[in-house]
Amino acid sequence: PSGGNWLYVGGNGPGNYSTIKAALENSSAGNTIFVYHGLYNEWSISVKKTVQLIGEDKESTIINGSKGSLIISIEADQVLFSGFTIQNQPVGESVGIAFHKMNNITISHTIVKGNICGIFDEYSQNCLLDDVTIVGNHIGMQIWDVKEMTISHCFFADNYLGLNHEGFPPKEPEASVLIQDCNFSNNSCAINLNENCRDDHGSTTIEHNCFSHNEEGIGTFNSQGVEIRQNNFIGNTHHVSLYRESPILFIPVYLKCRQNWSENYWDNWKSSQPCPLRGT
Repeated sequence: PSGGNWLYVGGNGPGNYSTIKAALENSSAGNTIFVYHGLYNEWSISVKKTVQLIGEDKESTIINGSKGSLIISIEADQVLFSGFTIQNQPVGESVGIAFHKMNNITISHTIVKGNICGIFDEYSQNCLLDDVTIVGNHIGMQIWDVKEMTISHCFFADNYLGLNHEGFPPKEPEASVLIQDCNFSNNSCAINLNENCRDDHGSTTIEHNCFSHNEEGIGTFNSQGVEIRQNNFIGNTHHVSLYRESPILFIPVYLKCRQNWSENYWDNWKSSQPCPLRGT
């Protein structure tokens, strides 16, 4: 990172802050805050300025939350958060990172574990998750009505829901989510698509991912127009579960709730013909 003044947390240098909160309070927009490795027992950290918050090493720069807490709240646009482990003790009582109606947020080289929700994002735009490990949470990541989000090179493991993706504002063609080059392993459900119904195609693209040894690889409910292509499905109890509402009066509407599947690899399908996907 370049530009702006640098502030330091931890370490032995003169003028270093002892807490991340103190550094944030004394920072200005455009600053970089560098956090040396160590265990930081802090929570309810609010990032209210456009800063770059960088940990020395994601394995050993640890922010430890508290029961019932929101550990990191991002409340400014164009924030970079990178190089940390965000964890909670006891497991399952906090939210790791949350942002709402923000623009251009980047989270990278980070581990999020042991939360009721690892990362929560709603109504945000142009955000990036890259090289993030999301492990041992109840919900690994929850996204709700987001636009232009990319989730790439991430690892989702041992969560109840790996990625829970709900809804899109209707008739907004610029809205899209790209999930690519990720690994989903040992989750109860790796990706759950809920009410992603659009008249056009391309609202969500899931490509080049590996789904291995999950109870359910991808589950869809009333979802339409999702592009799911060139993924590997290996060793899952159920590779795919397809659901739609089915009261008789609504069948003509919900028969349109279908996705676009192409060039995926299924370890239990040996035919040269396309694999049939059946649902309820």
